[in-house]
Amino acid sequence: MAKLTGSLPPLFLASQSPRRRDLLEQLGLHFSVYVPQVEELVAPRKRGARSPEAIVKQIAEQKARHAAGELRGKGEKQGIVLAADTLVFLGRHVLGKPHSREAARDTLRRLSGREHTVATAAHLLHWDGARERAARVAVKTKVRFTRLSPRFLEWYLDSPEPWDKAGSYAAQGIAASFLASLKGSYSNVVGLPLPETLAALEKL
Repeated sequence: MAKLTGSLPPLFLASQSPRRRDLLEQLGLHFSVYVPQVEELVAPRKRGARSPEAIVKQIAEQKARHAAGELRGKGEKQGIVLAADTLVFLGRHVLGKPHSREAARDTLRRLSGREHTVATAAHLLHWDGARERAARVAVKTKVRFTRLSPRFLEWYLDSPEPWDKAGSYAAQGIAASFLASLKGSYSNVVGLPLPETLAALEKL
């Protein structure tokens, strides 16, 4: 594939996340958003031997393969699909997207004053006819929250921000005020580790 200084095949972001779209736009790349017609894949919540990186890598690959298969079925002869998945872990417990105010409150109480891990994987799948090549990215960031007072927590839950977010918060929004420390990639916490994703794209 041509390097980024040259021409790219059609690039498809297989995500409906506006945060990933905004991050990818920062790279100055031309791309289309294509959301595969599959239900959202959910990580197992039980403890197990698999690491956070292994879990998100598996989900990101499944998303990419679903999207590439559908695009091929629509007549796309070549292209690159970029799919990603982000999960928040407290220890080995997955803190997913909240299904209710109570679930979001419970998650944020657990994160209050503690360090947790944000893991994001990106899977890039390039096809040209019958040929395929893939590149994978998996990044972890350690985040520590300040202590959240009950009053502030309820105020935050009144905002639209916790919904549809892994861990019930958005680091680029109001929840930036929660961050006591961050070790690693900030863009990874938002939803896509930019340096690593760009390096993977160049390898295809």
